[in-house]
Amino acid sequence: MNDKKVPARTKRGALKIYLGAAPGSGKTCAMLNEAHGLVLAGRDVVIGIVEDHGREFTRALCDGLETIPRRYAAGLSTGELDTAAIISRQPETVLVDEFAHSNPRGEEHAKRWEDVEELLVAGIDVISTLNIQHLESLNDVINQITGISPQETVPDEVVRAANEIELVDVSPQLLRTRLRDGQVYKEARIAPALNNYFRVGNLTALRELALLWLADQVDEALASYRSEQDITDTWEARERVVVAIQNVAHAELLIRRGRRIASKSSAELHVVHVIFGDSFSSGESSVAGSAQQLAKLQSLAQDVGARLHQVTGDSVPEALLNFARSVNATQLVLGVSPRRRLGLHWRGTVAEAVLRDSGKIDCHIVNLPSDKPSPLSPLLRPLHSLPRRAVSWVGAAVAFIALTALLQGIDGSALGTGTCSAFYFALILLVSMLAGLWPAVIIAFASGLAVNWFFTEPLYTFDIAEPANAVILVVMVAIALAVGLQVRRTKIEHHNAAIATRDAELLTVFSRAALNRRADVSPIDAVLRKVGETFGCHKAVLLDASGDILSTWHASAASPRQSRHLHIPAKTHKREVETLVSSEDTTVQIVMEGPALSARDRALVAVVAGYLA
Repeated sequence: MNDKKVPARTKRGALKIYLGAAPGSGKTCAMLNEAHGLVLAGRDVVIGIVEDHGREFTRALCDGLETIPRRYAAGLSTGELDTAAIISRQPETVLVDEFAHSNPRGEEHAKRWEDVEELLVAGIDVISTLNIQHLESLNDVINQITGISPQETVPDEVVRAANEIELVDVSPQLLRTRLRDGQVYKEARIAPALNNYFRVGNLTALRELALLWLADQVDEALASYRSEQDITDTWEARERVVVAIQNVAHAELLIRRGRRIASKSSAELHVVHVIFGDSFSSGESSVAGSAQQLAKLQSLAQDVGARLHQVTGDSVPEALLNFARSVNATQLVLGVSPRRRLGLHWRGTVAEAVLRDSGKIDCHIVNLPSDKPSPLSPLLRPLHSLPRRAVSWVGAAVAFIALTALLQGIDGSALGTGTCSAFYFALILLVSMLAGLWPAVIIAFASGLAVNWFFTEPLYTFDIAEPANAVILVVMVAIALAVGLQVRRTKIEHHNAAIATRDAELLTVFSRAALNRRADVSPIDAVLRKVGETFGCHKAVLLDASGDILSTWHASAASPRQSRHLHIPAKTHKREVETLVSSEDTTVQIVMEGPALSARDRALVAVVAGYLA
């Protein structure tokens, strides 16, 4: 006997799993066929354990491959995987059948996948097999489908950690034929199996489960690669349809249309609830409305198997496209009311802006039914933001009238056209900075006319004796446009800078919460509390991939609002909604009950979810 010890390899071994929908799908044969190919390529491959279940063709495939003898413990009639012997032999690759197998009581490891982990740590590559019913997260689903609850299960994260998963797919009809021919079970078990577990419906459902589960793992791998490579363009690897809803009255029409589009390509369907501005409002311009409307929207999404999301933003097209790109959407469904095409209301330009900036995302424009508006509604529509606009326009008008009256009172015509124009230039600058672009433009026109009428010879006519005075009107309007545009640009830059500063400070707060560990508060609880306080929620819950609660935070009357510490105005008048944000790898989910989040806030919470994951 050679007692020479083989040094352990420093590199971890690679795990490959052949995944099947049910017994008899051909996993073990596929594993053995690959082993023969590896041997022909010069690889050192051995059989650790292969369960042939009396199948002659499976046993024949083992011929020509070195087999490590099984280990027979006291009282055991069947041998188990001899992990120590395999590590001592140090092959490049070992075949280990039935990844979910439970070891007899008294063994070092309770499960065979734990034996496999030991082999991987020793630097040995492992090829194994697994049926979909043995995944732990699907245990309840398998029980509902087949009436059988598998006793041997493997944690999903163990399988997801495999370097390679290959699906061995076979149709239900072919699998039943194999069963009848005795290629799966012995004769005594064939009839009961055909009438129970191996019914066509059961096998079809199991096959779909295997395909969908593996597709999800491919999605995770793709999302991880796109994140690592900082890729934001849409990749049409899988169809995803996003339905954008603003008015709950049209929600059912749009969701049903989106469902039909998604079903034609077996696409994943998302419903995004778009809210304009910082607050919920009950009117034609918002979908928020009452709690009953939100409940109805949630019900509609669930009826078609879609996930409902809420996003807010000062720019609806930007918020909508940011969300669509975050889920790698390939198609976007938008509703447009015919009567809005004639106006300049912000909702009338959403479709145009989305079409202009959508890039590779295909857009479907759905004509919404007209709700027979009043003839005055186009005039009243801008009143949805009456308080701020009213103050701007009324203030500008009052200032113009007051200045004109003042100059009239001091005989402005005696001061001369140039002096009076200087006063109006000052007014235009003031209105541009305080009231905005369009009030300044209107005041500029009015100022030019006032200078011409009241203070330019001949008085009280629009005739201009000197051509130079005609330039005053043009210069006034030009100044109003230039200053107004510059003020608007400055406000936008200031707003973006404030948001960026807040995001950076929030991430600092979250990082400190995770690092400053206290004996009575875990880092996870501390971060979750910061998330809830920052976004004004009354409840925040952290869930794992299977939906189990990992941590819960509830607001108290004494809970501080983080936005106060960061000097960011709190958003008010928001109705409570439930927002779900997942980490990039979907390991954890944060469910927040409180005000709806903007697209940027959702992205920030997603980063925090990544930290928690």
